[in-house]
Amino acid sequence: MSKRTSDETIRRSEPVQSLETGATAGKIRQLRDENEKLRNEKNEIELKYQEQINILERKIKIDQENRNEQDEKVKTTEELLRKERKEKMKLNDELQNEKDEKNKAIKREKEIELSLIEKEKEKRKALQDLRYEIEEKNEAIEKAKNSEQKKQNEIEIRHQIEDKKQRIGRGNERLRNENQRLNNELEEELNLVSEYETKFYSE
Repeated sequence: MSKRTSDETIRRSEPVQSLETGATAGKIRQLRDENEKLRNEKNEIELKYQEQINILERKIKIDQENRNEQDEKVKTTEELLRKERKEKMKLNDELQNEKDEKNKAIKREKEIELSLIEKEKEKRKALQDLRYEIEEKNEAIEKAKNSEQKKQNEIEIRHQIEDKKQRIGRGNERLRNENQRLNNELEEELNLVSEYETKFYSE
């Protein structure tokens, strides 16, 4: 090939190479632009997701704090309920003990009342027996007096009557002592009932 032909071939190939170089440069710029666009989109997506992650993390933190607060409230409520149940059981025990004590006091009071009633019956019977005895003795004295008046003289009758009076006096003294003793016992029982009533109603 001649030099001229070679130069012409070179000149014809230079525009083709320039076109290829320009196309490549344009392609590279296009790729760079697309890459930059993708990078920006990626950054925006990452930023968006990071914001969402931050929001979720804050929400999770708030939810956890609320859960912890609720757990603490539940714990406090359970503790208060335990204390309330304990206090209620203690109060029930105290009320039951108080009820038992009052029942015992009522039972004791009834026993005392029954004892007083029985003693009152005994006292009435003793007084009735005393009246019967006095009546019988009076009748005996009267009969003895009438009988002695018929059999003995006035002096003998007087002596016998005096003896009878002395015996009756001793009997009366004994009955008075017995009556006083019963009255004292009744008064003691009444005082005891009054003390129990005062104690019971003061509770």
